Amino acid sequence: QKAFVDKIGYDKLQAFTVSGVSDVKLIDNIQQALLDIMQSGGTQSDFAKAVDALTSDAGVSSLLDTQINTIFQTNVQTAYSNGRFAQMLDPAVTTALPIWQYHTVEDSHVRPAHAALDGFAAPYNDAVWRRIYPPADGQYGCRCSVSAMAPSDAPDDAMLPGISRLPSVVAGF
Repeated sequence: QKAFVDKIGYDKLQAFTVSGVSDVKLIDNIQQALLDIMQSGGTQSDFAKAVDALTSDAGVSSLLDTQINTIFQTNVQTAYSNGRFAQMLDPAVTTALPIWQYHTVEDSHVRPAHAALDGFAAPYNDAVWRRIYPPADGQYGCRCSVSAMAPSDAPDDAMLPGISRLPSVVAGF
């Protein structure tokens, strides 16, 4: 399972950036504040207050509410996605449920490329997951998820090579 994590890219699963902020120490402090707030069950409002204090202490402009929302929501979703990834790679799970299926939240905010992947299924160890595992295409605000399923529940084409079945709209991933 470690080899697959290496293939999918641990850095992709752990990346953290803040748009418009170049001070590495401030970025690290914002990330730590986010981790502390998530671990304590805090809210987005708590995170906004912490970021306002950090930017004020650093002598830089406060982040916009949209930036705070994007950082908080993206990182909460990424943490969830990483947790699901680890759970689904458990050997007992991959034995019983070796097929992974991509899901969107099916609302008007889903990007077209992500919508084209909704319901896409392939074996957990198919190379396609290095390309499409959420957050798909590295986009902020991706709310997509992946679930594990038994072969008997999978679409008929799930065992065919995943890369060859990707919709053309996904070519840029």
